[in-house]
Amino acid sequence: MGARKIHVPVKVTGVAAHSDTDLKATEGNIQANIGNILPGAMPPGYVSTLTKSSLDTKMQELSAAGRSAIGDLAPYFLSISALLELASVARYRVHGRGQSLLIRRSPGYVHFLIDGCVLEETTDSQISRLWRDGAVFGEQEILHSLSPTNQPKPNRTRFLNFLSESRCLLIPREKLRVLALNDPSAMFMLARVGMNRANTIERLYTVTRKSPASRVAALLDYLAGQTTVMRPKTVENEEKQLVVKPMRNAIVEGPTQNDISEALNLGRATVERAVRELRKEGALQRFGKGERTNRVYEIADRDLLQQIAQGG
Repeated sequence: MGARKIHVPVKVTGVAAHSDTDLKATEGNIQANIGNILPGAMPPGYVSTLTKSSLDTKMQELSAAGRSAIGDLAPYFLSISALLELASVARYRVHGRGQSLLIRRSPGYVHFLIDGCVLEETTDSQISRLWRDGAVFGEQEILHSLSPTNQPKPNRTRFLNFLSESRCLLIPREKLRVLALNDPSAMFMLARVGMNRANTIERLYTVTRKSPASRVAALLDYLAGQTTVMRPKTVENEEKQLVVKPMRNAIVEGPTQNDISEALNLGRATVERAVRELRKEGALQRFGKGERTNRVYEIADRDLLQQIAQGG
């Protein structure tokens, strides 16, 4: 009997194009050029095969970092062969609060932010953006190198300022570029990463008519990520009776109000008023005397915060 094979289908989802000029300039219109990026047409039922024996061997060869990388890269729907190849060269780095990192064009790494909060600054265009775990940095250079020559070049000088203790997964950029040329699942991972970045920028950082409080609420809700916990809170109902209601809470740590103002392109005083308004409304927790308030935003009511973020 031959060795059993493991078949891993790679699900490819549609990617919506964005017409916003700022998005095109900073992220590139990935969807419009995905056909040119791929060396050939994407097979509708692309399947990666790997024998059970070779899979066992490769897993045994992985270091502790490589085995951890398997779990951290799993959400990107890579084929097993691509997942193992990237895990074999992966390494982790922990950055303390206040440290900075220059993202070089070449050579370098693609940085997957696993935990933490980061302020990304592009000196060429004077743009600042806040990112949480799940963000990826350095993939734009790969997409540019594989795209037609008329694609806008990514900003050459970008700094990551770590606002809290952060953990990053590092993949050599050239390794990922070569893999993307040979494995469609790696190429589509890069496309998804690029479009996730573009969607976040459009939702949080493009100029809108929403109120400052709504924009700050949306940013804090994004930075809180999936850290929500359910906590009981005594509130007054419509009949003026005190009842215990479960509230979705979370804590955002890292950015100062100045960081938020730079990311949203709002004045510092405007952000201060917006934070006060969110605390007054009950979306953010009010701090008592002696409690730490710098770089900490405790979300008292996640549902209310999201309502304010959507309300405008």
